[in-house]
Formats: sequence, C-alpha cells, structure tokens
Amino acid sequence: RQHLSQQMSQLPGEEFAFLAPPVFEHTFAWEYASQRMRDLSGELLHQDVVNALDDSKNGRRYRFGAEFHPFKHQLTSWKKLLKEKKSIVVTSGTGSGKTECFMIPILNDLYEQSLTKKEALEGVHALFLYPLNALINSQKERLDAWTQHFGNKIRYCLYNGNTEERDSKVRKKQKPNQVLSRELMRKHPAPILVTNGTMLEYMLIRQMDAPILEKSKQNKTLRWIVLDEAHSYMGSQAAELALQLRRVLQAFGVEAKDIRFVATSATIADENAEQQLKLFLSQLAGIPTENIEVIGGQRSVPILPLTQKTSQLTFDDLCQIDPTYLVSPARFDALTQHDTACALRDSIVQSTKPKTSLELQKILEIKGIKLTQMQILEWLDLLTNTQANEKDQAFLKLRGHFMQRITQGLWSCISPDCEHKKDTELKNWPYGLVYANQRQHCDCGAPVLELAFCKECNEPHLLGAVIDVDGEDRLTQTVDGYLDEFSLLQDQEDDEDAPKQASKRDISEEINNHKLLLSHYKTSHRAYNFDKEGNETYKEDSIVTLYACASSCAAPDCGFTTTKPGQSPVERSILGAPFYVTQAIPSVLEFCPQISEEDLQ
Repeated sequence: RQHLSQQMSQLPGEEFAFLAPPVFEHTFAWEYASQRMRDLSGELLHQDVVNALDDSKNGRRYRFGAEFHPFKHQLTSWKKLLKEKKSIVVTSGTGSGKTECFMIPILNDLYEQSLTKKEALEGVHALFLYPLNALINSQKERLDAWTQHFGNKIRYCLYNGNTEERDSKVRKKQKPNQVLSRELMRKHPAPILVTNGTMLEYMLIRQMDAPILEKSKQNKTLRWIVLDEAHSYMGSQAAELALQLRRVLQAFGVEAKDIRFVATSATIADENAEQQLKLFLSQLAGIPTENIEVIGGQRSVPILPLTQKTSQLTFDDLCQIDPTYLVSPARFDALTQHDTACALRDSIVQSTKPKTSLELQKILEIKGIKLTQMQILEWLDLLTNTQANEKDQAFLKLRGHFMQRITQGLWSCISPDCEHKKDTELKNWPYGLVYANQRQHCDCGAPVLELAFCKECNEPHLLGAVIDVDGEDRLTQTVDGYLDEFSLLQDQEDDEDAPKQASKRDISEEINNHKLLLSHYKTSHRAYNFDKEGNETYKEDSIVTLYACASSCAAPDCGFTTTKPGQSPVERSILGAPFYVTQAIPSVLEFCPQISEEDLQ
C-alpha cells in the first residue's frame, strides 16, 4: 500500500500518477447584448412574458430581470427562432445560458398562441428530448417558475418512468401549470412535454398513450422539438434518433418544415465545426442546412491596464500583499506589472482550447519562464483570488477539470529477487516490483502478471496462463478485452517449414482455457518453475517456483473457497467508473458543504 501510494503520488501526468494533468479554461463573463430585457418587451418578446420572467416569485436563481442584459448569443437565438423561424444549434459553453436560448422563445410563442385562441393550450406543442432523467428533472424548477404566471394556459409535463399513472395519487399536489400523472396527460395533453428517448418510444407504440398523439395530431399542434446534449448521439444511437424523429413527425401529423428544431451541443473546436453541426442537425431532423443557424457564445475578457512598469517582486512577495483579502487593489496592480502573472493569464485567455498544466508549462518555458506544475497551480490560485474591487472580475477567472485515473488492475514482477524492489517498501513482498499500469515485463526482465487478492484475507495471488509457444510451455498474462495479450508471444519466422501461427482469436481462447491462479505458497497442486523469459524449466535453472491454487486461497491460515461453482476466491484490483459513480462520489458529496442561494448567484 505504501509503495502504491508513493507511485500514485507522482506529479500529474507522470506514468503512475493518480491524477492526470489538470485542464484549465477561462470563465470570464459572456458578451452581453446592448439591449435590456425591457427593451425587448413588446418588440421581440411579449410584455407579459418579460414581466413573468422578471417576477420576484421566480426566486433569485430563476428571475430574469427586466433590467438584465441577455447574452449576445441568447438574443441572437431568440431572433433566429422567433423572427426568422429558423432551427438552431447552440454551442456555447457551460454556464452560458443555453437553456434560455430556446426556453424563452418557446414560452413566448406558446403564450401568444394562447392569446390568439383565447383558451388554455392543449396538445403537445413543444417536445423536449433529453438523454438522461437527471437532465429532465433539472428543468422542473425553471419550468415551474416561468410557467406559474400563466395559470393553466401553458402547462408542462415531465414524462418519464417516475411519472405517476393515476391522477388520484397526485391530485393533492396538482398545480395549474404542471401535469403530474399519465392519466391527466392523456386526457388533456400539456403543451410542453419533457421526456427521454425510451419514454417517447413507448408513447409512439403504446395504445394507452394514443390519446396524447391523437389530440395533438388533430390540431397539428407540434411546433418545436428540442434535442438537449445533441453531441451525445453518435453512430447507431444518432441513426435511431433520426428514425425516431421521423416517426414522431408522422405520429403528430406534421412535416419537418413546420417544426423549429433546437439542438444544444458541446463546443466543438474545429475549423469546419459550423458546417459539421449544420449537417448533423440536417441529417438528424430531415431539414435543409440553409434553415439551420449555428450559434456560439463569446467571452468578454477584461483588458488589463497598460503599464510601463515591470514588477520584480517574487511570488512570495506578491502573496504577502493583503494576504487575507480577496479584494486587493495593490496586489491586483502588482500582478498587472508582473511578467509571469501576465504571461500565464495570456496563455489561458488567448487559447481557443483548454490547456493542461503541462501545456502551460511548455508555453511559459518558450517565453523564458520556468515553473514546475505545482508552482503553476500556486500562481493560478493567486491570480484567481485577486480582485481590484468588489464589482470587477478577478485577475483571472477559470474553471479547472481534475481527472483521476481509473484502476484497471495491479501487476507484479514474478521474481522474488527483483533488484528493482530493493529500495522500495516491498522488501518483505513475496514477488517482484509492483506496477499500477499493465506491462508485459519488469525492468529486471522477468514476466509481469496481474495481481488478485483473496476475498477473505487479502492474500496476494498471481493470475496467469501457461501455453505452448514453439514447443515450450510459456507463462503469459490472462486475456482481457483491453489487454495486449499477444506481445509476449514470439514472432515466428516466415518460412514454409514453420508451423502456421494460430489466429489471435485462437490464441486468446487457448490462454483463457489455461488460466491459472498462482501463489508462492506451496500447495497440493502442481508446481511451476519459470526462468527469466517465463519459460517452464528445471528448478535449478528457475528464478521462481509458483504453485497452482485451483479454486481456493493458498494462504495456509486461510484456504478460503467459494461456495458457488465457477466463482473465484480472489478479486482483481479494478476500480472503474461504476465504482466511483456509485460508491466513491456519493461518499465525497455527502461531506461537501451545502450550496446556498447566494452561492448560486
């Protein structure tokens, strides 16, 4: 454990490090439009919609004040959707208000329809398609806040596996602006339907959901289709969605030209990104590319004041200027005069792509500034925690992405006399040097096998296989989908007398059919003597003797055996994404401080 801790504590990006190099991108505010929301009232947006968004009942998180300036990309989206009746792909980054790009014009359109019809809307007018239930649930508070002002004129329904079937079960919770049961949705379909692909498929084929389609088809109500996280649809999944959308249009009795499609997507850093996104939505929705606009946001980076001075202060000197204060005009001024501070800021804000700490290190080195990764992180802490005043943004605003490795196993050299473990914490370890990454041979030349540990006592064992290679029994690693299972096999000479090499599939099957659980403890099963090449040999020529364990732990004081046939008494050291998502992350979040409304602002 101490040995692995030392290995994984290496600097981010090194061979055995637990952390990848952190990735940084600046998060200065998005460019604002010159117009305020009140300026759009009665022009682009209906006055009642602007007033509803401005209402204090929405809470601080969802109030879109009349005095607010929308972002430029939001205003552009509204104009394209409402005035030009075009479909759009919104590709602005995280926290840029992509939802407002389509939600506000849809609400405006539905409200104007309700005024024209002089009655509450019925039938699905806007279909919001989300890939995950979590994303569906995330829209509930926003939809509730913004539709509550219109009574039952604009209703919404979150239609997923958690939606109650019977109206009687949710009648006490029922609101004028939300449909809480499937039964009520079938009787009086809400104009805003928020769902996922699976539930939409059920709706298209289930007889009990037919009233939703029939009532919508009767008046051809469907006008909007929103595809959130559109970049997550790839390959066969995208093809399935394209076919599903065509069936949706048919089921609702409308044509693609009658629908305004909205797709939100992650930013794609590519020269032809705009054309690619247009083509993607065109093929997905069946609409011409000329009817599609790609809209991306731009950040507004504050320009630092020009100065002729060059600060000679050290990093420690800068840290001592108002050390306990975030707002420090003196420290901010000193940073604007410091070559390292300005060079690091420019390296991030002038890049079109996020940068890793290693990339920043190289950029600074080209500029004649040598910093270690840890020093770069310290500088970033200082820059992001310095403001000239309360109103202005920090010297540098950024978002860091910290990614850890997933553990796909531990591997060990088989030689107990491995010279590379001498100066480590493995002096009493029965095998050779332990590695956190898969490799075929140790630096000492001996084979490396995957480690597995007894489920009862944690005794280490080795997983291997002995197969015939050119007439010799050779030790090799067991085969898994992500392992390079063939690199130990010698290439056979290409001549007519050489036996034909088995196919990769045949070799992998042979290896898996000869799996062995091995231990340094003597057992009643077969003993294997291996030389440094991994070939089975005589004991006097071997570097190690390993014993087969069959289906039980080899430790003399354990002997654990599984009760179910086919199960192994050992488990591999695999900590993948499922473990972190279901076990580690919830435990970490449990101890994180709660976010207040003020923090969200």
